[in-house]
Amino acid sequence: MKTPKPDKNGNFVFRQSLLKTVPLLTVAVFALILAVLSLITVFTGSYINLTEVIIRTVFCAALFAVSVFMLIKSPVYVITSEKILLYGKWELWFSDIESVELHDNIFGMLEIKGKDGGFSIFSHDISCPLKVFSEILAERISVYEQRNS
Repeated sequence: MKTPKPDKNGNFVFRQSLLKTVPLLTVAVFALILAVLSLITVFTGSYINLTEVIIRTVFCAALFAVSVFMLIKSPVYVITSEKILLYGKWELWFSDIESVELHDNIFGMLEIKGKDGGFSIFSHDISCPLKVFSEILAERISVYEQRNS
């Protein structure tokens, strides 16, 4: 995997990993294909039971909608020069961080403890290795502390 690069503002943006994105895309595409094929059988009149075709179409449309919703609402972690945040859910200023612990086991988790509580970042939630993510975070925290001391 490539090391992530900062964007034009100097922020690191981490999107959902491919382990979650690819299956959701696959489910969405197959649900859409099944719904379209079911609608084609309705319009051409080549069905045996209309109720089954309508139920199949509705369930495929619902599955497509849920998959697309999960792709749109996937977690986006951002590390700026002053804070780390999960876009739309929480943010934690570097001055409020008490400790950062990397649990590099089979599940992989980065635990950030702050003054107001703790936050966990799992390895399957980000698009790069958790170790790289923690190194970038540690580097940003140390630069922040040097600048503000």
